[in-house]
Amino acid sequence: MKSSDIIIILTTFFLSLILLAVLVLLKNSQVINQENEYNETDTPDPSTPPIPNPTPSPTPIGSDNVPDFCPLNYAPDAFTKNFKLSEFNSKGTAPPTSIRGNIQQLMNELQIIRDTIGVPIIVNSGYRTPMHNENAGGAKQSRHMCGQAADIKAKGLSLDDLWATINRLIKSGKIKDGGLSKYNTFIHYDIGPVRRW
Repeated sequence: MKSSDIIIILTTFFLSLILLAVLVLLKNSQVINQENEYNETDTPDPSTPPIPNPTPSPTPIGSDNVPDFCPLNYAPDAFTKNFKLSEFNSKGTAPPTSIRGNIQQLMNELQIIRDTIGVPIIVNSGYRTPMHNENAGGAKQSRHMCGQAADIKAKGLSLDDLWATINRLIKSGKIKDGGLSKYNTFIHYDIGPVRRW
C-alpha cells in the first residue's frame, strides 16, 4: 500500500467523523428546540405554585427604578467635603447613577448649610427607592425618589435653629429654594419645586 493511499483512507475516515459529529449536533439542537417550544395543549404542573403578579408601583417607574417625574442627571458618584454617597442610600440600596447628579446638587446645598452652622449634619433619609418611599408613607411624587431631598438634623443644634438657618440661606440666595418643612425629629429640605408645609 502506498503512502498516498494511506493519506486518502485517513482523510476519508476523519471527514466521516466530522460529518457524524455535525449530524449528532444537529439532531441534539432539534431536540432542544422541540423541548423549548410552547404547546397550547400543555398544562402546568399542579405541584408548581403559580408565579405571583408583581405589586403595581404607586408611581410609573422608568429606568433604574426611578419614577418618570424625576429629572435624570447621570453621574458616577457624588460627594463633598463632608458628605458621601453612602449617606444617601435607601435601606442599603445605592442611588442609581441616573440621579446621582441630583444628589450631587443636593449635597452642594447641604455643604453650604454645614459650613454655615459649623457642626455635622446627619442625613436620616436621602434617596428612597419607590418601595422604601411607599413603606415610609412618603408623598407619591416625593423628591426623595429623585435624589433631590434629605431629612436632616444637626449635631448639637435645635431643629428650630436649623430650620431658621436654612430659611435664611434660601432668602439670601445662598442655597436653592425648594421644599422645606420642620417635623418633630428632622428638617426636610429638597431642591425640587418651591413649597412649604
